[in-house]
Amino acid sequence: MYERFLQLLKEHNITTYKVCKDTNITQTSLSSWKTGKSTPKIDKLQKIAAYFNVSLEWLMGNTDVRENNSSNLERPVTDITAKDDIKLTNDELNFIKKYRQLPSNVQKLIDNTIETYYDISLKKER
Repeated sequence: MYERFLQLLKEHNITTYKVCKDTNITQTSLSSWKTGKSTPKIDKLQKIAAYFNVSLEWLMGNTDVRENNSSNLERPVTDITAKDDIKLTNDELNFIKKYRQLPSNVQKLIDNTIETYYDISLKKER
């Protein structure tokens, strides 16, 4: 189970310290999990799953389905300003939060729509 947590850390380029800070889970809990001394309680695992927008069952290794279909997602928007020098308005942050609550098939429709309009706008500029 900890292997999946490590996989998420690598995929998102996030440290355990940041996860602890953002989720209010102690580093001691995650250290004990890493060494196999204990497994975090279900509420902590739920926070981690929500943070990374994966299903709790996937995080626990009980399924290969990663999608989190929770309609009450409380994952903070990752600070991309430091990495990409992009600043988001409050409206943009709210849009991202709503987007993350949508089922993946709806997210894909939105992604395709944005890509289509982006491509059209690039062609008009040429």
